[in-house]
Amino acid sequence: NREAFRNSLSDVTGVDKVSYTNNVFPGVNNTTVFKASGSEQDHIMGQYFADYDHIEVMKLAMKEGRYFSRDFPSDSLGIVLNEAAVKEFGFTNPLGEELYYAPTKERLKVIGVVKDFNFESFKLEVRPLSIRLTQNDNNLLVRYQGNPQALVANIATIWKQNSNNQP
Repeated sequence: NREAFRNSLSDVTGVDKVSYTNNVFPGVNNTTVFKASGSEQDHIMGQYFADYDHIEVMKLAMKEGRYFSRDFPSDSLGIVLNEAAVKEFGFTNPLGEELYYAPTKERLKVIGVVKDFNFESFKLEVRPLSIRLTQNDNNLLVRYQGNPQALVANIATIWKQNSNNQP
């Protein structure tokens, strides 16, 4: 059970916060096309999915608006952009703007803008990026303090207790 595993990890000494995502850093595993509502112009942007706690685990800074919140069920159709994406779309007031994601025919409302961060190589300019909400991806990010070897050993023990012998 994902939530039992998450809760068990949260109790480990040194673990500050855990988050699930579909992404494996560095990089972004999906670059796709979006359109601004009412426009036919394609915009290429990286996209990944993350849960509510991702902003704290990654220490992302909001430039404006907000990150996803359990208090807003409509966030399932929300999207958070980075500054490079706002520039790509030419938005002067991005909050509330609507993006069209053709592959799933979804209309997504911009709820927040995170400050640009290097999600790829430090040698590359930060490119447009969007973050969408997920509740069921399997890549786990852990923000911790202290000895990484001890942390990995503790996580391995908790994994064995919760994984039904899955590697």
